[in-house]
Amino acid sequence: GCDPDGENKSPDEAAVAVKSVLEAVGVPLIVWGCGDNDKDNEVLPQCSEISAGERSLFGSITEDNYKTLVALCKADGHKLIADFVLGRQGNKLV
Repeated sequence: GCDPDGENKSPDEAAVAVKSVLEAVGVPLIVWGCGDNDKDNEVLPQCSEISAGERSLFGSITEDNYKTLVALCKADGHKLIADFVLGRQGNKLV
């Protein structure tokens, strides 16, 4: 729903959706970006913050967003979904 070429929902709307699903299911989530790095860098930090401590999986990291995602997942207690090469880069930062 957050893709700028689609519904273009705001980071606040995405965070509310994440919180709502977490409350409904009570297990960690897989939170996946829309694929637009600029939008993902706005949306995913709010989703991470609102679900801090829930040990969710965030992805997918790319060369353009891995620094942001590594930092927020480390701060909020989440894990990352990455391809092998970017996973190695991310591990060096953790």
